[in-house]
Amino acid sequence: MTDYKEQALKVTVTSTGDWTREGGCDWAVPSVTSGKNGDAVSIAVAKNTTGSERDNVFTFSCGLAEA
Repeated sequence: MTDYKEQALKVTVTSTGDWTREGGCDWAVPSVTSGKNGDAVSIAVAKNTTGSERDNVFTFSCGLAEA
């Protein structure tokens, strides 16, 4: 992510049951670590002050499935 502005992203999780979320970093902070089908996760993304490309991975798990 090379956009230099602070942003808030929203992801809606579709699952067959309760899910958990793992992963994160100091510049991309999710609002929750678990939920149920249809719940939204807001991710606060801090301004990129380095000018370098950034990336991060969040893993959502439901039972044995991961995405």
